[in-house]
Amino acid sequence: MRRPRPTCIGFFVIDRLHLPPTGSEGPIAIVMMAGAVATLGAQWGLIPRLKLNPRALILWGALIAAAGLIGTMLSNELYGITIWFAVASWGFGFTRPGFTAGASLAVPLAEQGAVAGVITSANGISYVLAPGIGILLYGWHHDLPFAAWALLLVMLAVVGQRSLAR
Repeated sequence: MRRPRPTCIGFFVIDRLHLPPTGSEGPIAIVMMAGAVATLGAQWGLIPRLKLNPRALILWGALIAAAGLIGTMLSNELYGITIWFAVASWGFGFTRPGFTAGASLAVPLAEQGAVAGVITSANGISYVLAPGIGILLYGWHHDLPFAAWALLLVMLAVVGQRSLAR
């Protein structure tokens, strides 16, 4: 499952910090690099050390990502946007491996190829749908993609708490 983060973070940085579109690459790059480092830190550093099961990765990841998205949405300066976007990305760094591992472990060995195909197609669809939905929501209100994804993540955590295998 690809992270359903708002793909409008560059526009958000420009608009929130009142930057001109030309020449704003530096602040946008800082925010995006912090997100990438946080995701990789979660996947390469924390997950192997914490040894969390897929359920815990999905639940904790969803809640951490939701908190990060809300923090990003409420931030008004580069430092806050950077830190909170990194928190959101850290949470997403937990959810994707949790989703992939959980789906793989939920079926017998003979069905794992089919599950891998479904997961791959879901990832592909999200590369098409997420940017379009994020920008559509952003066009209505700059905070809407962050609020919408955070709400979906909290709903995922609530449903997951009840239904994901322990």
